[in-house]
Amino acid sequence: MKQCKKCNVTKDLSNFHKCSARKDGLTNQCKECYKLYNSYRAKTDIHRDWNYKRKYGITIEQYNQMFEEQHGKCAGCNKHQSELKTALAVDHCHSTKTVRGLLCFGCNVILGKTNDSIDTLKNLIKYLGA
Repeated sequence: MKQCKKCNVTKDLSNFHKCSARKDGLTNQCKECYKLYNSYRAKTDIHRDWNYKRKYGITIEQYNQMFEEQHGKCAGCNKHQSELKTALAVDHCHSTKTVRGLLCFGCNVILGKTNDSIDTLKNLIKYLGA
């Protein structure tokens, strides 16, 4: 049994997520409180705006404008946001920090894994066509 630091209710250990950083190996708030906190935090534009400014130098309004210009679709694979499990990611050049557009998780990872190499991407296209 463990007491949740958020709701102060003592609950069975199965009601806590695992956390290797803590001595007891469990989070300090129960799964229910953790879920409520994260759903609130993820939905607040204040948090998203702060995050976009910090990471990419853009506002939530600029993100929303890009989203509208792309018709809610990934600039890579053209999947609509409604088909995806996570929000479209802000794609940016790591060397210049210039924001390029919005990509789904998969397309963003592909660019990252190829280090934005046009030659590597061309070689992969040739490989698929073989």
